[in-house]
Amino acid sequence: MGMALLSVLLLWARVPDYPDFRDAKGFYYRFYRDDMNGNLIEGHDGEVVFWGLFERDYPEELQKLKKLVVPATAKSVRDVGSDQPDPRTYRVTRIGEHAFQGMTELEEIVLPEGIKSVDPFSMSGIPAKRINIPSTLITFYPQNLHGYDGKWEAVTVAAKHPRLSAASGILYSKKKDTLWVMPQARQGSVIVPATVKVIAEEAFADAKKVTQVQLPAGLKKMGRKAFGGSTVTKVNIPGGVKDVPEKAFAFCQSLSQVTLANGPTSIGDEAFMYCTALKSIKLPATVKKIGKEAFYGCRNVRDFYCDAKVPPAADIDAFRDVKNCKLHVPAGSEEAYKKAPRWQEFFK
Repeated sequence: MGMALLSVLLLWARVPDYPDFRDAKGFYYRFYRDDMNGNLIEGHDGEVVFWGLFERDYPEELQKLKKLVVPATAKSVRDVGSDQPDPRTYRVTRIGEHAFQGMTELEEIVLPEGIKSVDPFSMSGIPAKRINIPSTLITFYPQNLHGYDGKWEAVTVAAKHPRLSAASGILYSKKKDTLWVMPQARQGSVIVPATVKVIAEEAFADAKKVTQVQLPAGLKKMGRKAFGGSTVTKVNIPGGVKDVPEKAFAFCQSLSQVTLANGPTSIGDEAFMYCTALKSIKLPATVKKIGKEAFYGCRNVRDFYCDAKVPPAADIDAFRDVKNCKLHVPAGSEEAYKKAPRWQEFFK
């Protein structure tokens, strides 16, 4: 059976995500269940998942909540599919998918100690600005904070959290050697701390109010789409970053200046795709490979500098739509560039 067909059959086999009971405030909860057959999952006795507002006729006072303090414990006042409420009290240890859906005015989420995981997409479609991360929260997807409305202002982290920390509303690893998420509502210039060695995948993605980002000299790695779709205007990439990753600055249409120090060996696929404000580009001699569509759509570049004496290997459409542009190469290397695939397009 083909993988595509198998995936479809598995999707059909999923049990609908229905809650098990509602508390006195009107919030719904679900036991830990296997999504494939609905059976309870062992090892979670006394625990439940916060399921939020499940019904379509949400109570108006919950729809208009500005600040939500997720309960640390839950007790049933109405079981779904039963007239007899469960008398037990359960610990809330997980936030379910789309848990905050329907809370259209929600600005702040307070998670209690005891929450262990937050499901992907749990924060989709809400205008929240602030959230805290308790020390017990281990399974967390930073992409949850890639504000769907771009309104995230700040994240705070409990001091005793074993893996994460925060400063000025930005989410870091405990030692601040990885920058996980820069809230999308952050404005102006950002100075990344000298301790940071890694900019995580999509860390600045779609940040619409940031202008300049100062990266530390000791930076070693950037994740895929690290700045993709942001409004950053200037950036210096230090030499310790060996690979400019896929879509690193794709669709950064305000990006007018990029400085790459000696060190990077490759420019990833679509790395600078549609950076339409760029007027010039300079690649250091260390660059050996340029990925597919790396500079596709950079139609306003007029000067392209490449310091490598041997033309870097350029993949398909690496310079597509780069027109009326002068290529600057080391003395004595012009003939090699004229013959090199993709580079020869500059001489037509």
